[in-house]
Amino acid sequence: MLCAIGWRGSGYSPEFTENMNAIVLGRLRADPQTPVVFTVMADAICRPCPSRRGMGCAADDRIGRLDRRHAAALGIRSGQRMTWAEAQARATARLRPGDLGRICSGCQWLDLGMCQSALADLQRAEAGRGIFPPDQPAARDGHDDAPAAKAALRGLRDRCADAKSAP
Repeated sequence: MLCAIGWRGSGYSPEFTENMNAIVLGRLRADPQTPVVFTVMADAICRPCPSRRGMGCAADDRIGRLDRRHAAALGIRSGQRMTWAEAQARATARLRPGDLGRICSGCQWLDLGMCQSALADLQRAEAGRGIFPPDQPAARDGHDDAPAAKAALRGLRDRCADAKSAP
């Protein structure tokens, strides 16, 4: 869920990016009343991920730790259902952008700052102080982090390609 809040349109591969755009931009942000179900197994978001192995993940240890920390911080359990709007409200009420350093420790995207920025933007929007279009990233205090983000994405794609081709 936190990854969908922080989604900015760049992913591990073109297939992953297309899938996340369809889910996050095309469904969740387009209709906040979209129902979501939380799971500990691979889901629709994981479908094109190169690390997916059936209903699991080649990176289960790392991903499992992230998922457990997210669930604990948000007070959700596997199988729980709510709307996307309710899920976002839960995140904005329970978390602060600075919490993500602990909750998301080990995530390769954390250092890019996109998720912290997105959570802060969502909190401002919910407070009525700065609503931004759901399909557009909000400005980040005039700071352009695109070059750093693109360089980091290239590195992630290279590592994923290396892992995918490994025996």
